[in-house]
Amino acid sequence: MADTESNNKLLLTGAQVFDPSTSGFQRWDVRVGDGKIIDVGPALVARSGEPVQDCRGKLLLPGLVDFHLHCFRQGQVLSVDAEDVAPCAGTTTFVDGGSSGSMNFQAFREHVIEPADVRILAFLNISAIGMVSVGASNVSFFENDDDRLLDVTSAIEVMEKNRDILVGVKVRMYTGLASLAALRKGREVAERTRLPMMVHIASGPPSFEDILPFLRAGDIVTHIYHGGADSLVDAAGQVRPAFKEARTRGVEFDLGLDRVHTSFAVARAGLAAGFLPHYLGTDMTLLNRHLTVDVPTTISKMVALGLPLEAALTAATASPAAKVGLGKIIGRVEPGMEADLAICELCEGDFVYEDTYGNDCRATRRLVPLQTLRRGKPLEKIVRKIRKYDFLMK
Repeated sequence: MADTESNNKLLLTGAQVFDPSTSGFQRWDVRVGDGKIIDVGPALVARSGEPVQDCRGKLLLPGLVDFHLHCFRQGQVLSVDAEDVAPCAGTTTFVDGGSSGSMNFQAFREHVIEPADVRILAFLNISAIGMVSVGASNVSFFENDDDRLLDVTSAIEVMEKNRDILVGVKVRMYTGLASLAALRKGREVAERTRLPMMVHIASGPPSFEDILPFLRAGDIVTHIYHGGADSLVDAAGQVRPAFKEARTRGVEFDLGLDRVHTSFAVARAGLAAGFLPHYLGTDMTLLNRHLTVDVPTTISKMVALGLPLEAALTAATASPAAKVGLGKIIGRVEPGMEADLAICELCEGDFVYEDTYGNDCRATRRLVPLQTLRRGKPLEKIVRKIRKYDFLMK
């Protein structure tokens, strides 16, 4: 590894650089310095004293964006440590999917987001307590069970004060969170803050037919390929008309892979019908991290299921960067952008992936991250002592 101590100066040579604007690769060299991409092009000449890193045979990607995970470390029992994930996942930007609400977001900001070496943004949960009870085996309620926690005024106040971090409002809807009151109030918050609403859907009640009419252009449905009775496709494998209509009016769709919220059978059918996700969020938590649902593995799985590699990479770089308002800062390898980069290898082999519905898929290629650069500086693995919870749901 090249020395990058002097203003993080570095010349990366011979890489296949992914360009989301053309959905293609170019054999380019990339010069970084002072945390920015300085120059991109073929056959750049090394300057005096400039460290050079040979990237021949490697892919150079914009730093990956995990559009949906849970990383309110020590504030929500299922949350992962984003700084621990980043170095081995090529991921430099993380978007928390509603782990915190108006009552505990400030703790999330001060103790996790601001000290982090990686970039963390968040959707604010419509419930004031966020997801503090989710994953605890001895707690029998979910965040939307009590309407008193659905405080629109407090949610708006927190979102207005934290627009540099908060990118939308999150509402989780599935069995156990059946009240449509949360969805109505999430809609109100989204309208008044002019930010999108992300809605978690799975098996109802309420059904997708109840939920989708609440969504407007720019709102996001997550877990689009879940395998419940209310899935994207019907028994014949055809995309349901309500989802087509929602997409036509501008509703967007996030993968939200998780360990239980994606059926390979549904994904295959959806992809074959041209119903592609806009974003490739992992929905990573402590319960599924052992299944390696980081962004590169998520990309590998989706490519194996029929999503073109270039479309998968765009859904994990430029598209989410633009969605969270950072399209002029990250998401592309261009001069002037922050030097958030992922050096990866596309390995050949025989790989088998499984879902929790008994489906598997085989792949001949797998995207393997080799190094993660944040503002031109390699991220190192963090060893952090994390409190273990004996009441964590097994």
